[in-house]
Amino acid sequence: MKIAITGTIGSGKTTVSILLRRRGMRVFDADQYTRICYYPESESYQRIVDLFGNEILDESGEADRRKIAAIVFNDAQKRQALDKIIHPEVEQGLEKFFAGHAGDPLVFAEIPLLFECGWQKKFDRTILVTCSQDTAIERLMKERDYTKEQAMERISTQMSVEEKEALADEVIHNDGTLKQLDHDTAVLLNRLKREAGHGA
Repeated sequence: MKIAITGTIGSGKTTVSILLRRRGMRVFDADQYTRICYYPESESYQRIVDLFGNEILDESGEADRRKIAAIVFNDAQKRQALDKIIHPEVEQGLEKFFAGHAGDPLVFAEIPLLFECGWQKKFDRTILVTCSQDTAIERLMKERDYTKEQAMERISTQMSVEEKEALADEVIHNDGTLKQLDHDTAVLLNRLKREAGHGA
């Protein structure tokens, strides 16, 4: 069974991935593959530099993700062009991951823009991790050093929680403690294991 994990910004989807790994699950990380695209030795690197110019390079010669994020946040055309470079690379990595773990009853993949990309069709089940806007703002300010205004801007550009909930098969509401999230993740995992067992 192929299961996608996605979520709204600041929801804690990466924490859910960590909790699943601690329970022995295989989890593909789309963000990790995205980061690889910014390294000078990657196939995508030169295309990214051609798109944005040398001013987005840091001292070590790598493409600075924060600088690029600031540009594409205000430029939809540049964002779409960047997506066309990066998404095929991530998709290729995902397919390799599926092939490498074809014998596993359950495999997970953390895909932040799952619904925006239409990739939910690649999965048997989708899990949405979400939280209230106040919780998300608080986390973004604390964990990413955003101002309240920056946090609200980032949230406002995303697909709404309601739209994502309508598309997801499972929803984990993460407004509580880490202990509560761990419990909710364990309950869902046990149910998925039972379902995967029945389907085997």
